Amino acid sequence: MNDTEQPNLLKRRRLQASLQATHDKPLVVAIAAIGYGKTTAVQEFLKDDRNRETVYLRMTRASSDGRHAWKEVVKQIGSQFPVLGSKLAQCEYPETVLQAEACAELITASLQGKEVLLVLDDYHNVQFDAFNHLIEHLVQYPNTTLHILLLSRENVSLPLDELMLKGYCSTIYPETFQFSVEEILGFASILNIILTKEQGKTLWNLSKGWIAAIKLILQQYQGNGRLEVNDALYRLIEQSEVSKYSPSQFWLLKLLSHVDGYNASLASQICGYPITDYMTEQFEYESSFISHDQHTNFYHMHPILRAYLRHAYQKDLHAIQYKLGESDHPILSLAEIYRRAGSWYLGKQLPVEGFSYLLEAKDFDTIMEEFGKTSRNRLLDARPEFIVSLFNAIPREIQKRHFYAWLAYIGFYTTNIDQSASKTLLADIRAALHEEEKRLDAKFIQAVEGEITLIEAYAVFNDANRMDQCLRTAHTLLGGKSKIADMDKIISFGSPHGLYLYYRDKGKLIETLKTITGMFPFYSELAGGCGKGYDDLLFAEYAMERGEFEKAQLFALRSFYKASSLEQYDVIICAQFCLARLKLAEGEISEAVSIMNLLGQKIASFESPILQASFDVSSAYIGCQIKEMGQIQKWVQNLEIENCPILYHGKGLVYIVCAKYLLMQKEYIRLEVLCEQMVESFARFNNQLGYVHTYILDAIAKYHLYNIAVSEIPMLQALEIGFADQLVFPFAEYGTDIMDLLMEIKKRDTRKDPAFASYLDSVIAQVIEYFTSLKDSIDDTEILSTLSSRELEVLRLVAQGKTNQSIASSLFVAEVTVRKHLTSLYKKLNVGGRAEAVRRAMELGVS
Repeated sequence: MNDTEQPNLLKRRRLQASLQATHDKPLVVAIAAIGYGKTTAVQEFLKDDRNRETVYLRMTRASSDGRHAWKEVVKQIGSQFPVLGSKLAQCEYPETVLQAEACAELITASLQGKEVLLVLDDYHNVQFDAFNHLIEHLVQYPNTTLHILLLSRENVSLPLDELMLKGYCSTIYPETFQFSVEEILGFASILNIILTKEQGKTLWNLSKGWIAAIKLILQQYQGNGRLEVNDALYRLIEQSEVSKYSPSQFWLLKLLSHVDGYNASLASQICGYPITDYMTEQFEYESSFISHDQHTNFYHMHPILRAYLRHAYQKDLHAIQYKLGESDHPILSLAEIYRRAGSWYLGKQLPVEGFSYLLEAKDFDTIMEEFGKTSRNRLLDARPEFIVSLFNAIPREIQKRHFYAWLAYIGFYTTNIDQSASKTLLADIRAALHEEEKRLDAKFIQAVEGEITLIEAYAVFNDANRMDQCLRTAHTLLGGKSKIADMDKIISFGSPHGLYLYYRDKGKLIETLKTITGMFPFYSELAGGCGKGYDDLLFAEYAMERGEFEKAQLFALRSFYKASSLEQYDVIICAQFCLARLKLAEGEISEAVSIMNLLGQKIASFESPILQASFDVSSAYIGCQIKEMGQIQKWVQNLEIENCPILYHGKGLVYIVCAKYLLMQKEYIRLEVLCEQMVESFARFNNQLGYVHTYILDAIAKYHLYNIAVSEIPMLQALEIGFADQLVFPFAEYGTDIMDLLMEIKKRDTRKDPAFASYLDSVIAQVIEYFTSLKDSIDDTEILSTLSSRELEVLRLVAQGKTNQSIASSLFVAEVTVRKHLTSLYKKLNVGGRAEAVRRAMELGVS
């Protein structure tokens, strides 16, 4: 970078834009620690700011009463404004409010309308009430043309919030002075150092854009090639920051430097003494290296201050270890600091943070004990990667001392991570149980065996008969109550269609349904009511897929009300999704969309990625049916299947909805390729409903890409499964996309099987009925969208039986205007007169 480019780097745009506030506001206060480049930035700004006078004063450390500082200010003002300086010298030192007002009046009058910027650099050196009173009066003085810019390393004793509220003041905080990654790279190039973008990010993370730190780190980098915090930075921190704190404050900060953030409550827990909000506020007030996050109400240290404090803490430990001195404050071990922080977070129902600190403390027993107490399933479902890493870090010997926590983890791993790993994991815990058999109570051993059998039910998922056996046995061994399964378990695994999960054998859907609904009460009791309403849901879905809509609606509503009584939102999603699909079959698009929108508002309030994804899939499914992009989430449009948090059992619905989206977009090549992947995915659990949708979608793709003969093959595969269990609704939802193909298959049916022919007729009839209902509803919506608001008003009044004269009177228009609106309405509604318009209005719901 050449010399002509360097000023552009120093004039950073966002900072220069912030300094422009000195033209609009009477007072601008810039607060940042030493080395943030405040003075340089302002000087660069002033080079281009030549349309007004500037008085630049650097405030040096003054005497205790501030009189010396006042004389210095008057002297410097007098060097540029002799008359004003002379008058100020004759004024009394502005020690009182009245004296401050007199000075403000004198200064304002002397300027005679001239625009002047007064810059007071190093204002932190002027900690006197007199100066602050004077500044307050100056910035609020009416019709003043004086603007003041204060540069300070720490917060100033001015009522900034009040002045900002009144519109007199603007503030610039350290983040505005921070170098961005691009600016760091530019600054390095000035020093003839070429950094990669990754190195620029590393340097930013070390410095958080603190310019002095960047410079010192780069100087060291030129010598040893390492980007790291060094002793020179520690000395700078020591000189500029540490002197501000009392020994007690410094001791507390050293302890708090080991947590990512703190508030008064956490600080009290760590140090063992009561810490008030005022005390933590003082830390921030005295240092721009400590910031407050208003969203979390936590304080955070600059990483270099934090590194310095940790370094100082290690020196204290070293001194104690080698008896090099005594401390007035207890020096806690690092493990104890982490242990206390972990306990605090657990007490606040923040288990991830709590376990993280306990892991740092290597307090494995407490982790296992607390894991057994915590509402595990919400934690497990929300943070699966964290849970796996947590348990991988805990020695097996520790896990053996806490059987129930260990069992809970194995159950989680089986359902959320890898079903096939359960055999090994359960063998390990059985071996441990056998080793401890002699010292364990017989009832305890039986209970553990019961929990193991429950996990085995998870492991044989999708095999209804084996699940039934396991759940009944577990129920007997546990006496109807499990310690590892609770109401927070997501029984649907995130799939918005429950029956899809278990339907694995063609022609045996009703048997599967009976087995699942028969075993379900055993699990629900074991888990304290988990999945309430799921059995009714399965009956609803069974009826819906067979086209028995009244029965489906009855059971879906039963499921919804039961699930709502215990807030089983995974079941609620499934029930509402079922009801929305039924509404579309009736042509009630707005009601279907309303169901999904209300559900979406409720699910958004939960911190559950699985439930959110489950809703997203159901919403997108409805959106694809009605070709409404607003219902289809971006991740579905981008086919981000693998990133979806729905558990592996229910992932198939994600494939189906993504394929429906491709169909909606008419992307037939991508659809055909995706169908190949879907067949592989459904093969894992032999999901028959998944196959039905896949074969239908594949047939549609092939119909558009090749010919009808090629597309008949997958369609017949879909019909074979559908015929075995009399499924009609999956076909109906594809409407006109498959009608020609179905008619061709009917015409060329060579099997001469009356039962199949009858089934095919029912499928075709269902397709026609669904398409007609949906098309009529879409047509109605489109018609209504063509009517103006005034035409809608006229149509509503016509439907109410009003005469033209009465309508004209109601709308305050001429009768001829009403007749014009009616003529337009008849044309848009395609009707021949008033009577037909009334009937059409009723059909459209306008009344």
